[in-house]
Amino acid sequence: MKVVIIEDEAAARSHIERLLRDILPEAEIVARIESVEESVYWFQHHPMPDLIFMDIQLADGSSFLILDSVTIDVPVIFTTAYDQYALRAFELNSIDYLLKPITAEAMAKAVEKYKRWHLSLSPALSEHAVTSSDAKEIHPSPANLSALQGPLKCILVTRGDKVIPVQASEIAYLYNTAGHTTLTATAPAACKTQSAVKDQTEVYQTYALNKSLDALAARLDPAQFIRANRQFILARHVISSFASWGDGRLRVRLTLPTPEPIFISKNKAADFRAWMEG
Repeated sequence: MKVVIIEDEAAARSHIERLLRDILPEAEIVARIESVEESVYWFQHHPMPDLIFMDIQLADGSSFLILDSVTIDVPVIFTTAYDQYALRAFELNSIDYLLKPITAEAMAKAVEKYKRWHLSLSPALSEHAVTSSDAKEIHPSPANLSALQGPLKCILVTRGDKVIPVQASEIAYLYNTAGHTTLTATAPAACKTQSAVKDQTEVYQTYALNKSLDALAARLDPAQFIRANRQFILARHVISSFASWGDGRLRVRLTLPTPEPIFISKNKAADFRAWMEG
């Protein structure tokens, strides 16, 4: 089992290695990486490992920059000193997270979660699939990771040097144009001004994302979000009305502005109506 550790603090990196030797002695550390730049280069020139331990904040920037630059299709366990609220967000985008200082119990639970995921890939694998040096290397697909993680409860966005968790319940819509994706979120009720509540207007904020609509659609709760067309994913709670258009399409209106009109194709109109009724 091949493992990569991305951590810029030597003491923290050594601590992870010591815990792994005790809990997962068959793990082979194939790379110890200290920066975003070095990580990107390594992943571009080496086969993917079986598991990655990734510190959130590295000396030259956020480790999310690594995920933006290269495709990581293996489980990631984040290590972080962030508070509990942020940790819950990080957990949604990884197999698990470990809060520093990392305890042996937390490491054991994270490793066990990885093992359960690994064994779930193939019913034919024996209980020794993870530990046997002869076991076939199997890497996760986005679908497998999504099934393990469940629907997203929030999405991490960045603004400057800040990482902000946006709760799924606050997402109004996701929009893609010319390959660029944005997330528009409504403000929580507690953040709305009295005048906005009185006028029943939505207070909203838009953020840039480095994820495709396809990837996001696969992780959002299908009961609350729908892929309207190639440009939009819509949240149920902001759909104010829809009406038939002359050519069989549906025109959808939201409780807040959109960059362009939203249409549901004739072929998808019946499915949209059924989703709204459900």
